Amino acid sequence: GRHKFSANSVILSILTKGFALTRQPCRAMDTWREMRVQGVMMSAVVYNGVIDAHARVGAMEDVAVLITAMALDSCAPDVITH
Repeated sequence: GRHKFSANSVILSILTKGFALTRQPCRAMDTWREMRVQGVMMSAVVYNGVIDAHARVGAMEDVAVLITAMALDSCAPDVITH
């Protein structure tokens, strides 16, 4: 079954990096969405992991959505983002 957990941005960044490395962009996006709903503070590192997961499989339309969401979460893109 699914376990409910609370996570901070460090845990979230580790999860999204793992999803990127294993080419699971949908899981990265689902995790990101769930954490946003739970009010977890987002960081550029978290966004970079989710963006990387999508870029690795060529899902660039989702990357555009994430870049827009970064601005809404007051996260400035960094060198890694670009």
